[in-house]
Amino acid sequence: MMLQPILESIVCNPAMSNEEKLQRMDGLRDNVRKAAMDIMSSRRAASTSNKNYW
Repeated sequence: MMLQPILESIVCNPAMSNEEKLQRMDGLRDNVRKAAMDIMSSRRAASTSNKNYW
C-alpha cells in the first residue's frame, strides 16, 4: 500500500475540515498499525512453524 497518495488526497482536499482530516488520518494510522501487526504475527508464526519442522 502506498501511503503518500492517500495522505495527499486527505491533506489536499479543500472540502474537508481540519477535524475531518485528522479523523481520516487517525483511521489510516490505525489501519496501518493493524496491518503491520498482522504481518508481524504471520511472520512470527511462519518462523516458529519452520523451526518446529526442521
